[in-house]
This record gives sequence, structure tokens and C-alpha cells, in this order.
Amino acid sequence: MELGNNSGTIIEPDADLSAAVPRCVMSAFANSGQVCISLQRLYVHKAIAKEFTKRFVEETKKLKVGKPAGEGLRRGPDDRGEGGVRAEEWVKEAGPGGAKVLIGGKREGRVMQPTVLVNVRTR
Repeated sequence: MELGNNSGTIIEPDADLSAAVPRCVMSAFANSGQVCISLQRLYVHKAIAKEFTKRFVEETKKLKVGKPAGEGLRRGPDDRGEGGVRAEEWVKEAGPGGAKVLIGGKREGRVMQPTVLVNVRTR
């Protein structure tokens, strides 16, 4: 299933969450999310959505953000400075449509904090 692209992933009720969650977090935030095939949308079966979301947010909280030379750093600044501004605008636009920020959503200079939204409507 192509899903209209935008890098969607489906998580079914029989998924091994111990394996799926870290892989999804890595895919979503690799190279500060600046990979054309980064995970951008997750469709999680309602039977496991609550547990998956809890684990996903917990795993996201472990990501270290800062200067690229920092020890253990996983997420750094936007490569051109424009992406963080654009991402922050998208987060703000999603709120009135019913989306909720579970973690992140803020930009500090060129660094957009790892962000997880739920209940995002399509345009």
C-alpha cells in the first residue's frame, strides 16, 4: 500500500512493540528528521494505540538535542535554518484542527525539538 507517500507506517495489533517503537523513533528522527524518507505518519491499530503512543513518547524523550559535536548527540540543527521555522508553523497550524502535541513542538534557533503529535487531520 502506497498511502499517498509522505512516509507512512502501519502498526498492527500483533506488532512486537519492543522492536517497532525504537525503529519508528529512529526512522522519524534520523538526521534530525532531514531524510526524505523519514517516518512522518503512523497509523496504529486502536487496540494498541495507547500503549504504542506511550512507548513512542518515552523513547522520543531519550533523544539528545544540541550541537553536533556533543557526546551522545542524536539531533542537531536544521541544515539551512528554514526547516525548523516551517516545522514549527505546521505544528501551530495542526492545533486548531484538533491535533495535540505530546512532546516537543518548540523551536530554539535552528533546532526543532523532537515532536510527536496525535489526532492530526489531513488537509
